[in-house]
Amino acid sequence: MRVALVFLTLLGGSAQASPLELYGVGLRGPARGVANIAGARDLFATFYNPAGLMDISRIEFAVTHQINAPGVDVALDRPGAPLAPALPETFQNTAAGFAVPLSGRLAGRASLGALLEVPNGLLVRARSLDTRRPHWYMYDSYPDIFIAQMALAVRFFDGFDLALGVHNNSGFQGAITAQIDLTTNTWNEREIDFKFTGQYGPMVGLRLAHEQLHFGLVYRSPLVMRFATPAGLTTAELDAGMHLDLSGSTHVLPTVVGAGLEWRSSRWSVELAAQWKQWSVVEDPSVDLAIDIRGQDAESLGLGNALDVPDPNAQPRQSPGFRDTLSVGLGGSAWLSTAWEASAGYSFVPSPIPDQVHHTNLIDHDRHVFGLSVVTRRLEPFGVFTQPLTVGPSIQWSHLASRRAEKAAGLSDPVGSWTATGHVISVTLGVQGAL
Repeated sequence: MRVALVFLTLLGGSAQASPLELYGVGLRGPARGVANIAGARDLFATFYNPAGLMDISRIEFAVTHQINAPGVDVALDRPGAPLAPALPETFQNTAAGFAVPLSGRLAGRASLGALLEVPNGLLVRARSLDTRRPHWYMYDSYPDIFIAQMALAVRFFDGFDLALGVHNNSGFQGAITAQIDLTTNTWNEREIDFKFTGQYGPMVGLRLAHEQLHFGLVYRSPLVMRFATPAGLTTAELDAGMHLDLSGSTHVLPTVVGAGLEWRSSRWSVELAAQWKQWSVVEDPSVDLAIDIRGQDAESLGLGNALDVPDPNAQPRQSPGFRDTLSVGLGGSAWLSTAWEASAGYSFVPSPIPDQVHHTNLIDHDRHVFGLSVVTRRLEPFGVFTQPLTVGPSIQWSHLASRRAEKAAGLSDPVGSWTATGHVISVTLGVQGAL
């Protein structure tokens, strides 16, 4: 049993999804929120709507740094619960990207974009908390993941741009094998083999334009990080051993379909957009953990089934009951002068999490998202770049509507009822340029 606890310490973790989906990316996108589908027109269109890459006339590059600070709280009706609430940490990530309009026979007809986002200090974090522990499903571990995207946009004729791309997620698989010699209390075998696996899904972007009216449509396929880390322990003297299965899924990216309609002039633009996410197919986020005692000697001692965990009848898997969401947003951009541009937006993002009335305590809120960015185009003083660089901050503030959980089980519930409130502040700083 002591060895089993060691394995649980090594393998136990937690997990969730994409900072791009939560906070946006770039100097203008986070300010506009959902309303940046028809209006995406720089290298960050690789994420928002890759068809927007056709607006690029020069090679573009950018590096941004983002700080996301959740200020959230949960008040338990019965303080001192055995599963104390988990509070999300401040998260930082760095993104870099480029876009290249193709030349030769494809000049003015095709553009290529690529985007890379890396969480600071790590490549990916798998974190899946006990669903009975009160925790913020979206903010606790969703941001900790390496993201890469690439897309190719093609202009079939004026007013019709189509793009195809790929986005990624990670997988984690491995195994631990060990054998102990009971007579000498030493290990005969200690081996570990883990690997990260990549998975990719398609993205599709479309844009139609007629004079000042632009319509954008984007599709991102679902992705999920699956992990499996079985561990086996055997004994040299006995036909008995323990097999530990640890598996599950995290960093869920549901199917995304978004559409936006933008009115664009030479000095300003305004967009109304909507985004649908298919959360209803998301599986139970709980970790699958099973202990199986095996071997003839274990069976003869009556330990074969007595120590097997869990009993599938006593602790069956349950659907989380997530629901599809439809977010709406209004945003736009305006040139204040030849050197200054401002963008702003408001988005309403409903929560996919149902009311927590039974044994689970997944916390998530309907979000009211407000954004603002002010950027300036300046020639850098060292003369390295002949074209002006765009620099400036983008600030996004999310108000999390108060949410109350009235637990149906009453005093028999280990956590009890609770009320969650809070906000999230996201600040993006970066530089963007062209060659």
